[in-house]
Amino acid sequence: HNAAANGKKDIVDLLVKEGAEVQSRSEECSSVISFAAAGGHCDVITALIGYGANVNTVEANALTPLLHAIMQ
Repeated sequence: HNAAANGKKDIVDLLVKEGAEVQSRSEECSSVISFAAAGGHCDVITALIGYGANVNTVEANALTPLLHAIMQ
């Protein structure tokens, strides 16, 4: 989550290659792709989509990755 939130695409790529789950959620139920969207990291978002991240995921607070991107 930290790598996505901070726009570290190379780290995200490495983590996924090593088996990190792109659908994982934080303790607050935020998705990896939502962290990337909230930070405006388009390259990370694109990579996560390529790895199969769900762009329509809904968090406990009813936010989606698209809403995070709009609000940032």
